[in-house]
Amino acid sequence: MEGGLGSVLTTRQTRFEKEIKQLLSIPDDVTTMALLPIGFPADGTRYGPTRRKPLEEVAFVERWGESWQLGSPGYTSNI
Repeated sequence: MEGGLGSVLTTRQTRFEKEIKQLLSIPDDVTTMALLPIGFPADGTRYGPTRRKPLEEVAFVERWGESWQLGSPGYTSNI
């Protein structure tokens, strides 16, 4: 096994809400909003470097355009 664990935040499960609830024993009065599946990539699957924009270009504090960075107001860490 070459790669480590992979994950992705998804909302696709909403199309299969009934099946997902049954599979995971989720009560009927609970609605899933997103799932974070975690697993090992299939053999032969290769992923290149991410193509994400830097955090300060996509996360803002208080109002649009005010870059969020580590240590910004509202940032907390339990690490």
